[in-house]
Formats: sequence, C-alpha cells, structure tokens
Amino acid sequence: MKTLKRLLFWVIILFSYCIVPSFVAADSLNLKLILSGHIEAVNSVAFSYDGKIVASGSSDGTVKIWDAENGNLLYSLGDNLSVNSVSFSHDNKELLIAAKNKKKEYVLQLWNLEKQKLLEVFEGHGQQINSVEFSVNDKMAASGSEDNTVRIWNTRNGRELSSLQTHKSDVLSVAWSPDGDHIVSGESWDFNIRLWDAAKDQLSASLKGHSDWVYSVSYSPDGKNILSGSKDGSIRIWDPASGRNIQNIREWWWGEVYSVAYSPDGKYILAGTEKNSLVVIYVEDGRVLDSLSGHQGAVLTAEFSSDGRKIVSGGRDGKVMIWEMPGTGEAEALYDLALRHDKGDGQLKEDDAEAAKWYLKAAEKGHVEAQFKIATIYAEGIGVVKDEAAALPWYQKAAEAGHVEAQYRLGAMYAYGDGVAVNDEEAAKWWGLAAAQGHEKAKAGLAKKAVALEGILAGEGNFDLDTIKLLTKAAENGSAKAQFQLARLYDEGKGVTKSATKAVNWYRKAAKQEYAAAQYQLGECYFAGRGVRQSVKDAMSWFLPAARQGNAEAQFMYAEGLATGQGVEKSFSDALQWYLKAAAQNHPGAFYSLGRMYSLGEGVNKSEREAFKWYLLAAQAGVDQVYYDLGLIYSSGTGVTKSDAEAAKWFLKAAEKDDFRAQYKIGNMYNLGEGLSLDLAKAFFWLSKAANQGYGAAQVDLGRMFSVGKGVKKDSAEAVRWYKKAAEDGNSDGQYYLAESYAAGVGVEKSQAEAMKWFHLAAKQKNAKAQYRLGLMYDLGKDVKEDRAEAVKWYLASADQGHAEAQYSLGRSYATGNGVAQSDEAAAAWYRKAALQGHGSAQYHLGLFFANGQAVARDDKEAARWYRKAAEQNNVKGIYRLALAYCLGQGVNQDYTQAVKLWQDAAEKGDSMALFYLGYMYETGSGVKHSLDEAKKYYGQAAQKGNYFAVQTMKLLAN
Repeated sequence: MKTLKRLLFWVIILFSYCIVPSFVAADSLNLKLILSGHIEAVNSVAFSYDGKIVASGSSDGTVKIWDAENGNLLYSLGDNLSVNSVSFSHDNKELLIAAKNKKKEYVLQLWNLEKQKLLEVFEGHGQQINSVEFSVNDKMAASGSEDNTVRIWNTRNGRELSSLQTHKSDVLSVAWSPDGDHIVSGESWDFNIRLWDAAKDQLSASLKGHSDWVYSVSYSPDGKNILSGSKDGSIRIWDPASGRNIQNIREWWWGEVYSVAYSPDGKYILAGTEKNSLVVIYVEDGRVLDSLSGHQGAVLTAEFSSDGRKIVSGGRDGKVMIWEMPGTGEAEALYDLALRHDKGDGQLKEDDAEAAKWYLKAAEKGHVEAQFKIATIYAEGIGVVKDEAAALPWYQKAAEAGHVEAQYRLGAMYAYGDGVAVNDEEAAKWWGLAAAQGHEKAKAGLAKKAVALEGILAGEGNFDLDTIKLLTKAAENGSAKAQFQLARLYDEGKGVTKSATKAVNWYRKAAKQEYAAAQYQLGECYFAGRGVRQSVKDAMSWFLPAARQGNAEAQFMYAEGLATGQGVEKSFSDALQWYLKAAAQNHPGAFYSLGRMYSLGEGVNKSEREAFKWYLLAAQAGVDQVYYDLGLIYSSGTGVTKSDAEAAKWFLKAAEKDDFRAQYKIGNMYNLGEGLSLDLAKAFFWLSKAANQGYGAAQVDLGRMFSVGKGVKKDSAEAVRWYKKAAEDGNSDGQYYLAESYAAGVGVEKSQAEAMKWFHLAAKQKNAKAQYRLGLMYDLGKDVKEDRAEAVKWYLASADQGHAEAQYSLGRSYATGNGVAQSDEAAAAWYRKAALQGHGSAQYHLGLFFANGQAVARDDKEAARWYRKAAEQNNVKGIYRLALAYCLGQGVNQDYTQAVKLWQDAAEKGDSMALFYLGYMYETGSGVKHSLDEAKKYYGQAAQKGNYFAVQTMKLLAN
C-alpha cells in the first residue's frame, strides 16, 4: 500500500510539471499559444532574430527555450538560476542570461544554443542584475544592476570593459542604440533615464520627467528616439539629442508599465502593464490600437518578433504567451478589433475612423458583417467621408452572402437613387430576397412616410428606419428643426443607436443656424461633457445666444454661470437680470435662485421679505429643496411674521421629500410641542427617519429619547446604539453622550478607557460639554489622576465657547489658584461671563467680589443686585447674602422683615448661617416678635449642623 501511495504521489508530481503548449481560448482572438511550464513569475522573454525560437527566464530557477511556431518546449538551460533578463545574439547562436546562480552569486552566463553549452560566466556585479542586452555586433553586452552600475562586457572572453556608476540608484533596464555607440539605462530611486557614451565610458545626459521608477527603456529602430515605461503609469518618448520629452502616453486602466518595446518598423509601441494587459499603441499619436487580455496578473515582459507579426509576453502568472500582432490576423480578429473601436470597451475609446479602418480590412478578407458595417459607414459618413457610391459594392457583397439588412439597404439605395441610378427592378430584387427572410420593411417597400416625418419633427411618431432616413435627409438638406430633432434622437437613443457624439454634431449644425433649443442643448452637452470634452466656458458661450432668444432654460443656466463665476466672469448684477428673465417665464429654478440672492444679499440689497417672495413662488412651482428654507424663514421670523405653525407646515413637506434636516426639525417640533401639538410618537417617527439617513443630530436626539424613556420604552442599550452611530460618524454630541454612557456603565459595560477615548474625541471637536466634563474629571481626580493644570486647560477650552459651568469653574480656579496662578481679576472676569448667562453660583461669587471690593471697586448696590439674581436662581448662598444685605442695609434699604423672610427661605434649604441669623432675629426681636424660645430653636438647629456661632451662642444662653 505504501508503494502504491508513493507511485501515486510521483504521478501527480509528473503531471503537475508536464509542459504542454495550450491552445485554450482566451479573451483575445490574437492569442495563439500559451506556453505553460514555469511555476513562478516570468521576468524576461525574447524572440530569436530569425523568429524560430523563444527564450524565457523565470524566478523559478529556469531558462526555457521554446519552438515559436508550435509552442513545444525544446530544452532548458542552467541549474537553479533565478533569471531576470535574457538576450539573443543577432546570429541566433548564443543566449546571454542575467541570473542569480545556486551559489547566490549575481552573474551573466553566455550559452551556446546549438550545443546547449555554457561558454562564459561574467562576474563583477555585487547585486541583482535586472537587465542585459547584446550590442548590435554581438561583440559587447551591457548589463544593469542594483549595485548602481551599468557594465559593459567583452562577450568573447567575459572580461569587464567598463563600469558606469549611477548616483546610488538601482539600474532596472538597459538598451543599446542601433549604431552601438550609446547605452540608455532606466533607474529606480531618482527616476532618471541616463544616456551613456559607450566608447568614452562616460555619462552623456540625464533625462528627467518620470515621477517613479523607470522599469524599461528601448531605442527606436532608427535610433532617433528613446522609449521608457515607468511605475508612475506613463510611457514616454524622448529625443536623446535634446533630452526633451516629446510624448507622454498614459491610460488610467493599465497601472504601472513594466515593459516597453518598439515594433521593428517603429510605428507601434508594445507595453506590458500591471493590470494584466499587453497594450499596442500607435507611436504617431499615442492612441491605443489594441489591448490584449490573457495573463492572470501583471505582464512583466514583452517583445515583438523581428518581422513585427508576432508578440511574446511573460507574466507574473508564470505563463509565456505568443500572440499575433493586432491588425495582421484573420477576418474574425480584424472584425473584433473594429467592433471594439466602434463601441469602445472601457480600454479602447470610441473611434469611428479607427473602426472603419479595421472593418474595411475584415471586409476585404470576406467577413460578411464587416462588409455590411463598412457599407453603412460609407453610406452615413461615420469616421470617413460620406460616399454612398463606395457603400454600394460592400452592401452588394454582404447582400449576396445573404445578409438580410444589407439586402434591404441595397434595395433602398436603388429605390432612392442613393449612390446609384434609380432602378426599381434591382430594388424589387433585393427587397424580395430580404422579404423572403422575413424583413417587414422590405415587405412593405419604401413608402414615402410624410405623415410619420411630420410626427417625428414634432417629437412624436414612429421612429422606424425609413422615417429616420427621411429625417436625416431633411437634416442634411439644412432644416434646423430636423437637425435638432435628429440630435435629440441620437441623444436619447430613439430609433437610432444612442450616440452623444452624433447628437452633438447635429445640435451644432442647428445651433449655428440660430436654433435656440439646439444652442441650449449644445451648451448642456459641453456643461456635462456629454459627447464632447467638458468645458463650462464653451457651455456658457452657447447658453448666451439661446438666452438672448428667450430660452428660459438657457437664461437660467447662464445666470447660474454668472452667479458662480463658472465659465464666465462672475457678476451678481448680470446674473440677477437673467434670473429675472427666466423667472418671467415661470422658471422654478430661477425663482429659487432669486430667493437665494435676496437672502444672501448677492447683487442686490439683502431683503428677507424679497427672499421669502421668491422662495414661495419656487415652492408653488414644485421646487422641493426650498421647502426647508421656508421652514427656517417662518421659524426665525426673518422677512415674515414668525409662525411655528407655518414653519412646521413647510418642514413637514420637506420631511416627506426625505430631507433629513427637515425630518430632524419636525421631530423636535413634535417633541417640544412647538407649532404642532405635542406628539412624542410622531417625534420618534421623524427623528428615526432622519437618524436612519445618517443624520448625527437626529441620532443623538433619538438616543436621548431611549435614554429617558420619552415617547418610547426606556432602553439604555438602544440609546447607546444610536449614540455610537452618531459618534462613529464624527458627531461630537454623540461622542459626548457615548462617553457619559461608558463612564456610568449605563446601556453598556462600564469602561473608563472607552469613556476617556470618546470624551477626548468630542473635546477635540470643540464640544463644550465634553471639554467641561474632562476639566471636572481632572479637577476632582474622578477616574483619572488629579491634575488641576489639565483641568484648567479643558475648562478654558469649554469656557471660550460660552459654557457657563466651565466659566464658573474657571473663575473658581483663578480665585483659589488651583492649576493656575491665582488672580482675582481673572476670577472676576470669568464669574461675570457665567453670571451673565444666569449661573447662580457665579452670580453669588460676583456679588461677594463687589461686596468686598475684590478685583473690582466696592459697590454694595452691585453686590446686592447680583445676590438677588443668584437668589432668583434658588442659590442658597445668594439668598442668605441678600438677606444679610437687607439686615445691614448694605446696597438696599434696611428691612428686617425682608431679611427674615429670605433667611427663612435659605433655612428651609438647609443653610446653617440662615438658621443662626433667624435665631438672632428672634432673640433681638428684629423683624419678628421677640421670642427666646424661637431663638433657641433656630440656634439649636444651626448648632446641630455644626455652626460654630450657634454652638457658642447656645452655651451663653445656657449660662
């Protein structure tokens, strides 16, 4: 059994490494062979100069030699090599390999291919060798390494001829000039391309322009230009004589460019890219000819055959692939290429002229659908000069092959006399063949559908092919109305294949004839970049003439441009005039924009009343976005009589349109009973709506409802869930309440670390409550180490935002010198800020400052005034001090009765000094009837609270 298992193991291993050329279909019709055998990335591939064999070098330790015709593996070279680059000699007899050998030495190996024999080992590089290439006469070779050198070698004996030092930058690629006089290298860290004089062993020039590593370089066949590919995603062409970057080619979809090469005729660029694709590009203008998909990973290396008809590539997927050069294959591949340029596929852009070129080549090879396509292209002038006579023979070929639509159109050409003399017999013949295949229009014949044409000109009717043809004829004959309607059809894809480019073409023709609707639509196309390069400036140049002709949409759009300064010089006054013109035609958007201008005072005197007038018109015209603005106007009473009920009406309309701000507002109005009857269920409903749209303020309020059980069953965990949603989206109130929940362990497991985390996050967003809370924690040493200086820092941050409690605490800190240098002046200033906000304790302390002349001029009246304010806030000490002022007549008229009344109030609130003074008043009969018993009662109560004066008095009375 063990023997059988071992046998099975080796069978599996054998089949895993079985090397067979694959003919499996891939994405591209140009892919001819997939050579599977490498088990790691293929770093370098090359065709022999006679095109018969391919060499591939891989990280898996092998160099493989393949038959380029059938993909069979011929043999492998070397032993445990990690290969980065391979290069054939021009006589096809030798192969130069850049590798790391089994001793982990970085070497070049020169192999005789006929004998499969290692001839020389070139030693000298101290780091990985990334690139190697024979010179044109094969007597020398150049190599580039991560040891920062380009080295030149004698290939006959392996001797190093020279070492060209870079500026501490890895050399990633090298290439010889066709005349053998120069070497170009691409580098990593400084992104340079360097030109070296091979004869003088010196640097000629550095070409700068790439913004990342230069993976690959190549000379053009005539030596006049240099090609480079980079990690920055660009392919650049350089003039080595001047060092100028003469072309920069880039597409978003190919990512990094690992490999570049010129075709032998110098007309094309081949690029291996990060995003699995080989890209073939026209040198002339940088357009993409084709993108070849097949590799399952980055394409690291690619090269043309010497006749330019084949391409070999290697990728990170370990595959070697042999391709047919796009545009040189059979009819189906040519048709596929044409179709991709015709429609655009995300990589190839829609290009009518390029599509026509390849349809024609496919048609010439007998592809029936291509014959029909090229006929239609000539007939309609798509990407070529319109030539109905040139269309005729191609329709004829496709029709003879049985193409039903070609038969119908050929019949139509004879019926109409398009490109050929009218011939009813020929028309009948071809319609008859099409009819036999079920073509309905051929059965009916070509009726002159004047009624249908009138309908289509009115924007209605039947958009069939015959009617479209008549409309097209009318447009071609100069009818602006027909041109506009034809443009609309192409814009919307009614009766024709949708094409923004064609729509723009017809809009332009009508617009040039002063057709206002076309001028506006052309402006829209430029504004949106639909069928034309986006240009707000060009959009405005077409909106203006349409606006002058009274087109309301154009008037509005031109006004928007003037108001924002987009595409035209900003001018609120001019914008106002165009908005008014559009508004005179009841344009809803103009109503809203006029309201906005008056609301903000842009180009007009600010007028809330005028703003309201225009906003109301916009609302009546159905502009949803204005409902919320009207709600704000009524709730604030700006420009109208304040009315919570009217505000609620408009907020409700906006809320029903899913405006989360309005949902939040209406929720709070139901919550508070403002403008609406108090209805906690409805408050909960609307706040939930806003909260579920991610509105942080609503999420916090919803959390508060759950927290206290207002309008919903109390659920602390649910409250925390909503706080967390708001907090995680950055809402500082949500962060504050979440912190409070963690600090108290309510609705969530208590966690001081989480509490501090969220308090700090809220505080960093300048949440005054969180800043105060942090100050208080550090002040009291609650759950954190006491740190009065840190407390003052957070009090100050909160106080600066007007937080009354923080202002009071800051005043107290300055008064006591806790965490900050003692300063009565600063204390008084902060007490005043808090006092003005109605903070009772601050009012009391400010009264003391005036009573004692502490940091302010002594003023008993001002002291009494602040005591009274504190008393009105039920501040016990304020009540006590106001009573004392009445007793002594300080700042107020002396009034024992009023003093007694106030002390009684303070005593009921537990103030021991008030109890003591009540005892005194009864003992002396001041403001009350003398009663020693009553006096003792109050003294006794004060003494029980530890009042020193009361204790001493009780002792005296006892004696």
